[in-house]
Formats: sequence, structure tokens, C-alpha cells
Amino acid sequence: MPEIGAAPAAGAAPAATTSEGLRSVANAAAFRTVARLAASGMQAATLVLIARETNVGQFGQLMITFSVVMACGIFFGFGAQGRALRAAGEPNTESLLRSMWIGQAAVVATILVVASGVVGFRHLGLATWTGVLFGVSDLLNNYAQPHLSSMRRHRAATVIVVAQRAIPLVAVLYCAVTSTNVYPPLIFAFIVTALIGLLSVLPIGGHFVNPLRGSLHYWTYTLTWMFQHVESPAVGATAGRDAAGIYAIAARVAGPITLFSAAISQVVIPELARRCGSPEFDHLFRKFWRATLVLSFLVAAASWPIAELIVFIAGQQYQSARVLIFAMVAAAAITLSSQALNAKLIAQGFAKQVTRCISAGGFLSIALLVLLGLTKNTNLLAVAPLTAQTVVFLMLRSVNRRVGDGSSMPLAEKVTT
Repeated sequence: MPEIGAAPAAGAAPAATTSEGLRSVANAAAFRTVARLAASGMQAATLVLIARETNVGQFGQLMITFSVVMACGIFFGFGAQGRALRAAGEPNTESLLRSMWIGQAAVVATILVVASGVVGFRHLGLATWTGVLFGVSDLLNNYAQPHLSSMRRHRAATVIVVAQRAIPLVAVLYCAVTSTNVYPPLIFAFIVTALIGLLSVLPIGGHFVNPLRGSLHYWTYTLTWMFQHVESPAVGATAGRDAAGIYAIAARVAGPITLFSAAISQVVIPELARRCGSPEFDHLFRKFWRATLVLSFLVAAASWPIAELIVFIAGQQYQSARVLIFAMVAAAAITLSSQALNAKLIAQGFAKQVTRCISAGGFLSIALLVLLGLTKNTNLLAVAPLTAQTVVFLMLRSVNRRVGDGSSMPLAEKVTT
């Protein structure tokens, strides 16, 4: 796929408002969508195969460790991933991205050192080591993608999307075919993908600026991403490690569905930010909104067949996860529509309002998981994601109606709202 263009320098000209410019955005989004679709399938296959090659307890430990690493990275990342999406609409884009990359690399390196010390000192085993490196790899690659998108390096971002999931899948397929221990090849695979994410955004220009300035609302916004990584430990605390493993497989299988829409958002948000105050903003958003609605209905219709397929592949030990997988996939269908509204509001600068909506759903989900986990009935856990995602969607829809479209006010004024 050809590059859409070079990253805009400070004070760069506004985005094109011609049909040709919209076609460029559509092409970039289409390629990213295809890549994310492939990556989503590869991630789901990888996790199902890991679950099959290990036992429920080991898989639960791996995913709990992964969740803790991701939560730490998001908390101490000071909103870098969220702000990188909007960097294209800010002055000194190149310098801001360079500074955020340095900060993100330092945060991830610190997490890796601390986690390695804890795992080594307590002799927690290869499953935990794998979870640590899985988290480190995802932190680096998840930042690299919006960073590159804001620079309009869409081809590089698309390659990262695929490589991040393809390399671990090759490793686990090798283990399944050769009947070898799954952990050493996976550890090597996650080291490789971590290096790809780190080196793909090496800063080559710009001066250092304070990446924390203006990041407060983006930090609180990215903190809401921690909810999904706290859910498995919350289930484990009340329902046990096996229940956490069952919940993790359901969440991680449904997760790629929402990542599919998130990939399009990584292309659309920077372009919406460039078009704020222009009629092209609403034209682009309407196309995105209609596409996500169609996708939401398709996913909802396929939720039960998907659950049956996953249980068939994962094996009889995951029979009790069928209802939970169905609920997680159905909740993911709701999330797809929420992400479109989320993208519009973030591009307009309403990160604070988005944070409130997602936080309400996140706290509700964790509270329900803790309470329902006390029953030890994994089927009842299905109530939590469906209820929480419905609440988030309704709140985002309400905010979107209040703030109006993005064509009437420039971005700089929106941000101060």
C-alpha cells in the first residue's frame, strides 16, 4: 500500500477537503481494517492454542500477569497512546511525538526491569515470564500504531498490526505441531515483536518538549483502558484462578472484534482532528458511523456461532465458557458502535467527557464481576459485560447529541470546552 503522505510539520497546511483526500483516508482505513481483521483472527487463534497447550490454571496465570503489566503501562504512560492519535491536530507534531516516544520507552523499560526482578526472585515460572513479555510487547506496539498514524505512515502501522500477532501465532503453531513446550518459543516471539514496536518509531527529528503538558485529560482517558485488564484479576479474586482463566479466554477472544474498529479509529481520529471546523469532518464521520453500525449488527448476529466455534477449538475443558463467550462477543458488538462515537469526541477534544462515560461502565462491570464471582457460577458473569457496554453506549450517545457536530468550531476552541 502506498504511503498516504509524510508527517505534517509544525504549522502544516490543513488536511485536504477534496474527494481525493477522503479517498486517501478511506484507502488507509480499508488497508488497516483488512490488517486488523487478519490480526484479530491470528490473536484469537494464538490464545485458543495457548489455552489448548496449557491447563486452565496456567493460562489464567499468564493472562493475569499480562493484565497487570498492561495496567501498569497504561497508568504510568500518562496518556501517550490517546494523545498520539490527536497529535496531528496540535502544533509541533513531530517534536511532541518524539518526546512521547522517549517517555513511553522509559516507562516500558522500567516495568520490564521491575517485573523481571519480581518474577525471578519469586521463581514464578515460564507462564508468568510469558505474560510479562506479552504485556511489554503489546505496550510498545499499541503505542507505535497511533504514533505512526499521526505521522501518516499508515503502511508501517499496518505492518506492525500484522507482525504483532503473526509472529506469536507462528511460535504457538510450531509448538502444537512438534508437541514441544509452548513457553520458550512464545517468549522469543514476544521479544521479537517488542523490538519491532520499539524500533519502528525511532525519533529522527524535532526537539524535546514536555510530553506531560496538556496530557491530563488524555491520561485519565487512557486510564479507562485499565478496566479490561483489571477484570480478570477481579474474577480470580472472588471466583478463583480457573474462573479467571475462563473469563480471560472469553475476553481475549471477543477483544479482537473491538480492536478491529479501533484500528479504523487510529486512521480516522487524526484525520478528523485535521478537519475540525470543516464540513469534511461530518462527511467523514458519517461514513465511519454507518460502517460501524453495519459491523455491529453482523457481529451481534454471529455471537452464538462464534461461541460454539471457540469452545469446539479450545476443547471440552472450556465447555463452561460457552455462555460467557457469547455475552462477551455480543458486548463487543455494542462496543463497536461506542468506539465510533468515542473517535468523534476525542477528535473534537472532549476527552474528559469520554472518560466519564467509559469510567461509569468500567466501574459497573468490575462491581458486577466481583459480586457475581462470589456465586462461583461463570454463566452469571455474562451479565457484567452486556450491562456495562450498554451503559457506555447510551452515555456516549447522550454526550454526542449535546456537543453537536465537528464542522462549526475549530479544534483549538473545542479542546478548551
